[in-house]
Amino acid sequence: MADPHAYPVFLDLDQRPVLIVGGGGVGLRKAQGLAPTGAQLTVLSPTFAPEFAGLPHITRIPERYMAGIMQSQPRWALVFAATDIRPVNDAVQRDAAAAGILCCRCDEPELGDFAGGAVCRQGGVTIAVSTQGASPVLAARIRDAAAASLDPALVTWTELLGPWRDQILARVPDADVRRTLLRRIAGPEMEICLREERAASGGSARAQALFQSWLDEALRSGKDVHAS
Repeated sequence: MADPHAYPVFLDLDQRPVLIVGGGGVGLRKAQGLAPTGAQLTVLSPTFAPEFAGLPHITRIPERYMAGIMQSQPRWALVFAATDIRPVNDAVQRDAAAAGILCCRCDEPELGDFAGGAVCRQGGVTIAVSTQGASPVLAARIRDAAAASLDPALVTWTELLGPWRDQILARVPDADVRRTLLRRIAGPEMEICLREERAASGGSARAQALFQSWLDEALRSGKDVHAS
């Protein structure tokens, strides 16, 4: 995965089955990183690091790796080869490829189908940094620097935008009116309102009220459009 043209994506793994082969420190870190995604995690390993006991909602299979697990149903969305034994990781990668499943090689990322970045989540913002496999340590430093420079107002804004977007998509039927409102809630007028309110009280009630007024206006506009 040391590919300068690798395409970055954010996958929706909620309720999707993901397999980690390896119950040591590497597998643990992968499980900890994947847990917030809502994936249905299964970890296969003869032994497990003690910290696995503190991770809820993870299926642990205390067995050695066998190729048959790649044929499990439902089909794995992703597989992580996370053992410290290269022949086992080779087998995991080979069997995943035969089954048409993307595999991450945690020991040698350049051999896998994909690699994870150094990740930080703040509110509705996710930062992921890759150095194309050159240095995970440097990737983590860049991530931390980017996270430290995040504007708190923008983080709050993203937390508001998610529920607002859901309401707009559910309640505004006219595509043009909906598109205009989606641009408006992410525009400069809302930013000014939010920053002024944060400076005065640290809250978001005024921003919420402004959104509601715009939503009501959009709903009336949508009715007028259809009436005409």
